[in-house]
Amino acid sequence: MKNRLLALLFFALSMSLSGCLPRFSEPASVLESDQARATEQAANIAYHRMEIGKLQSGSYNTNVLADLELPQGVQWALIAFGDDSYTLRFSAQDIPDYAWTVTPQGVQLEALPTVEN
Repeated sequence: MKNRLLALLFFALSMSLSGCLPRFSEPASVLESDQARATEQAANIAYHRMEIGKLQSGSYNTNVLADLELPQGVQWALIAFGDDSYTLRFSAQDIPDYAWTVTPQGVQLEALPTVEN
């Protein structure tokens, strides 16, 4: 009974404090922007097209990306390619510090190295 009451009290306290978090957190990250979501979505679509293409033909082929619609300011580049592997990089004009890497393992966000002048 005491453990159940303690758990309920902890839950109520954590829920009431969670409402305060947005007031104390930093402004929305660039990774939470519409541009970031659109870039990530394009990368996920490319991943699924590449995997479906391999299932249909037996090997990877970038032809499946020929009609991929990209949001404004988003581009992709072929980094590496082979019969059983590929690496694509999706980047957004408004998000210069990050890119989404697409491989047969899926889509991953990566921080790009900063270039110092």
